[in-house]
Amino acid sequence: MKKLALFIFLIASISLRSQNIDSLIRLLPTIQDNEKKLDLFYKSFSKKMRKSSQKKIIHVLDSFSVSMKSEKDKANALFKMGTLQNSMREFNEALITLFKSLQLFEKNKDLPKVAKIHMEMGKSFYELKNSRSAIDHFYTSLKLNEIVKDKKMIAGCHVF
Repeated sequence: MKKLALFIFLIASISLRSQNIDSLIRLLPTIQDNEKKLDLFYKSFSKKMRKSSQKKIIHVLDSFSVSMKSEKDKANALFKMGTLQNSMREFNEALITLFKSLQLFEKNKDLPKVAKIHMEMGKSFYELKNSRSAIDHFYTSLKLNEIVKDKKMIAGCHVF
């Protein structure tokens, strides 16, 4: 049953339109793994979608973050929501969401995720023309990535 639900979900996400998103939302209860739910919805997002469809996905991720019991799942949902808000150029909202996620990941001492959040926050501040805050977050991300030895993220920090 899980494989069938996952298959239907993937097929439907190939050509997402507003009515398809509603169908995907109805399928969610059949998927038990919270991480899979988050990833599938996150990956279904496209910058080419209508704004209303993008907003629905953000709303679903927000609902996930509220309903999830584990702090890790909540933090992941908030992080994914914040990155999508950045993609939609809603930088102020993204910063609020990312900050909530940052607090949860810092509490659990998840340095790789904390580094990624600082990178996303740096992007938001950069787009908002707040250079000082952008540099601070990029620098923090760089230092944390050096600690966890994530070469790809280190390179990303140097790009900005």
